[in-house]
Amino acid sequence: MRKVIVLFLLIILAVGCVPVLIGAGAVGGYTLSNDSASGKINVDYHTLWETVKSVLADNKLSLIVSDESKGLIKAEDGELKITVRINSINENQQRLVVAVRKYLLPKPHKAQEIFFAVAKKLE
Repeated sequence: MRKVIVLFLLIILAVGCVPVLIGAGAVGGYTLSNDSASGKINVDYHTLWETVKSVLADNKLSLIVSDESKGLIKAEDGELKITVRINSINENQQRLVVAVRKYLLPKPHKAQEIFFAVAKKLE
């Protein structure tokens, strides 16, 4: 039984699911795909919008596009291109999608870092 638990924990660590447990306060669900990190955030739209902009500024990323009515933010840092989309599910729950690319190649772990920086700032 002990070996099964250890194996289960190793699998969780290998696939990167541990941050889900860390950011469970503001995050209602989380997915890491091949090109983005996305999830439900339990907060109102405007608060999430301002938090995303703050996190991007904290990471010294230059805003290229910032259209709150469309829920779209594009930023860059040299070779990194960041796209953030916010879709409203209801008044107090939003869907946040963060995609990061470097030279047209997806960087899902950088997207995950930004996603969880937003979630942590909202806690």
